[in-house]
Amino acid sequence: LWAGATGYTNPFHTDEVAGRAAGFRDLPAPPTFLISAEYDSPAAQARLAQMGVALPSVLHGGQAFRHFAPVCAGDVVRCTTRVQGVEAKKGGALVLLTFVTEFDAPDGLRLAEARMTLAIRPALAGAGA
Repeated sequence: LWAGATGYTNPFHTDEVAGRAAGFRDLPAPPTFLISAEYDSPAAQARLAQMGVALPSVLHGGQAFRHFAPVCAGDVVRCTTRVQGVEAKKGGALVLLTFVTEFDAPDGLRLAEARMTLAIRPALAGAGA
């Protein structure tokens, strides 16, 4: 479902037979799927709230992925997120908050790593606007 909703048209993302024919053990997750598992989660929103960041003050500043092994339908994946950096810009009118998330299989195999930067307008962080 996620592949179709986000525009991935390669059949190996939507057809199990095509996925297996392409060498995957099941339907492979599209390259950006893992980020939705972490950053669209209630835990991610709670983490921002604990940091005093209101969602209306957040702009997406960028993201990058490194993939080490395929993730397929049915896989169990553990996400570990940490703040990599906080940088004030424009005299503090904008704060860049960078997170790194590591995605691991239960046996510890690193599947992927994602880096996401949020641009936060602190003047709006407490305003709820």
